[in-house]
Amino acid sequence: MGLLSQIFGEDKKTALIRELVTRRVAKDPLAATFGQSASSVRSWSTTMLYGFPEASLVTIVASYLTTRKAGYDDVIVIMSIEEHRTQFSGPATSIAEVASDSLSGDCLRRYIARRLAIDHPSGRPLTDADIDYCIKRAIEVFST
Repeated sequence: MGLLSQIFGEDKKTALIRELVTRRVAKDPLAATFGQSASSVRSWSTTMLYGFPEASLVTIVASYLTTRKAGYDDVIVIMSIEEHRTQFSGPATSIAEVASDSLSGDCLRRYIARRLAIDHPSGRPLTDADIDYCIKRAIEVFST
C-alpha cells in the first residue's frame, strides 16, 4: 500500500486526485472566499473529487499508461480513450489531430488539454503548469 493510500485510506487513484485537488486549492487565493481550504479537501467525498478536472486527467493518464504497456502506439491509445469518453460527453479529438500530436511528441498532453476544455468548461481551469505537474505526478504514481 502506498503512502497516499495509507494517509487517506483509499485507492491510489482517488488518493492522487485528492492530493492534486488539495495542491490546487492551497494555491488558489479565491478558494478561501468560497470556504475551501487544503484541509477541507480531506473531508470531501469521492463523488465530489471526481467532479474536478484533476480526476479526468488522472483517469486519462492511468488509461494511457495501461494501454501503452500493452504495446499500442499513441494514436491507438488516445483514440481508444476518446471513444470511451465520448460516450459521456461530446468528441474532443479527431484521428487527424491525434496523429499530428503524435508526430510532435506531445500527444498525451495535447489530448488532455482538449479533453479538459470539453469536460470542464466552467469553473477555474487548470493552468498549463498545473496540467504539466498533474501529468508528471500521475505518471510517477501509475508507473510503479
